[in-house]
Amino acid sequence: MKRIDDKNSGGDTKKSRPARERSPLEQIPCVSRETVRDLEELGFHTRDELADGDPESMFRNLERLRGGPLSRDILAIFRCAVYSAVEDHPEEEKLRWWNWRD
Repeated sequence: MKRIDDKNSGGDTKKSRPARERSPLEQIPCVSRETVRDLEELGFHTRDELADGDPESMFRNLERLRGGPLSRDILAIFRCAVYSAVEDHPEEEKLRWWNWRD
């Protein structure tokens, strides 16, 4: 006979996970969790590292990593992210990634 612990008596078998540590890149207004994963895969982990980035090169490198063409919206997001990382007092309009589209 299988024993059920009091803690699990509600049938919930999911283990609690520690809270995910937030990346400093998530503090940038136009950077989502998905974009953080892309940036980290490209080798960017901090604002200072991102400030040295070239959005066009970053976009081409990500296309190579993904094996084909990507949405140009990703390039716009990279432009916005790099601008935000470089500027101490960024313009509000330039913190909206869609304003960086071609």
